[in-house]
Amino acid sequence: MPYVSEPLPSEADALVRLAQGIVLAQGNEFIKELLRDRGIRIGATKADFERNMLAAIYAGDLRREHIELWLNEVEGWGNQHVYLYDVPRDLSISLGDEEALKKKALKAGFQEQYDAGISLEYPPQRTLTRIDYTDGQLSFVWHQGKESAIRKKDRDFRNEIDGDIYDFRAYRIRSERAVTRFVVRPSDNVAAIFIQTPWIEEEHDKVIRDVITVVARVIQFDELRPFAIATAIKKLDAISLNSKGVVAHSTRLSSSGAYIEFGSTSARLGYQDVGPVREVRQAVRPRSFVGLNGNFMLPCADRNGDTRSVGVQLVGEQRRLKLGHQMTASEVWSIVQLVKENL
Repeated sequence: MPYVSEPLPSEADALVRLAQGIVLAQGNEFIKELLRDRGIRIGATKADFERNMLAAIYAGDLRREHIELWLNEVEGWGNQHVYLYDVPRDLSISLGDEEALKKKALKAGFQEQYDAGISLEYPPQRTLTRIDYTDGQLSFVWHQGKESAIRKKDRDFRNEIDGDIYDFRAYRIRSERAVTRFVVRPSDNVAAIFIQTPWIEEEHDKVIRDVITVVARVIQFDELRPFAIATAIKKLDAISLNSKGVVAHSTRLSSSGAYIEFGSTSARLGYQDVGPVREVRQAVRPRSFVGLNGNFMLPCADRNGDTRSVGVQLVGEQRRLKLGHQMTASEVWSIVQLVKENL
């Protein structure tokens, strides 16, 4: 077995902090995948995962490059809002020139960020940490750290100080990172802004403006065209009437100042599974309506081809998707492709 040197103390400390955040933020299956890939003992609980992960870091068995590869696939994917754009063919061709894009990025002053490794920091403000061109796609990544306090009653205690009794109540401080991304995939003629912060229109507008300001220094952002999400709502809703793969839980369609809405009261079933409601929907002529919003269960596939269904909300007026499940990058892009095919 080849010798692996132990990480430097500063790198180990940063990796440990990041690993602790990973355990808290990621689902168990996502963490198991990392440990399994590296041949590290997994355990049964998140406490086991964290203990085994930290031991592997200090032993040098789990290094920065291993965590980077894994984070590229899981950090900041799913449980997020997505704004999709069509990339014109001529622009797609120019975006396929990696060397030309690198020159533009460096000329624009992004020497520190271009081709940088994944940041281990938790910056208090949203900060551009990396620009890279990998597997035919150009990515801009921003990180922002935050802390939250988790009540830990088992750590409470009382103590007498100078004759008075003090009651100490404990909270565990949890560090988290929000990820914002802009990714353009020239071969698919698609680009996307991924925002992990909760939906507040003013906040999202600000994030999008900031992203555009940065990205426009490298590519012609004004040539991108937002996806017609209203059209995708209608088409996916129609598909749900004849497909087991797409389930419409609720759909709202508008026309001339009025709207109709179809919805299910069951968390497991789509409205199309109820015969009388299905018949009413089949009487609707979609071309007479605009898609306002829809809540669907859509199929997605990971990099191994395994599929599952995830909750996705489509909002027509804001041209926005909300992914309601934690996902991998591969799964997210399979949802994007499905929406794109139904524009």
